Amino acid sequence: MKVKTHKVRLGNIEVLDFNAVPAAPLFDTSFTTQIRVKNTNWGPNEFDAANATFLYQGLAVGQIVIPKSKPGMRPTKKNLC
Repeated sequence: MKVKTHKVRLGNIEVLDFNAVPAAPLFDTSFTTQIRVKNTNWGPNEFDAANATFLYQGLAVGQIVIPKSKPGMRPTKKNLC
């Protein structure tokens, strides 16, 4: 049996704060979203902790850690960040 890769999706993104500097290409923002990791395998399958990096025009603007988990048969693990 071939093991399939987990699918990672973002939920709705809620922007909590956004401040832009008018004369410069700078901004400061904070937001929340739900990261869903779906096990597409028919049996339980664990995954190690991982990092998710958020990019804006190719530059990293944020990073979070997705904790190690063991989803059961074909469920989706949901983490709020």
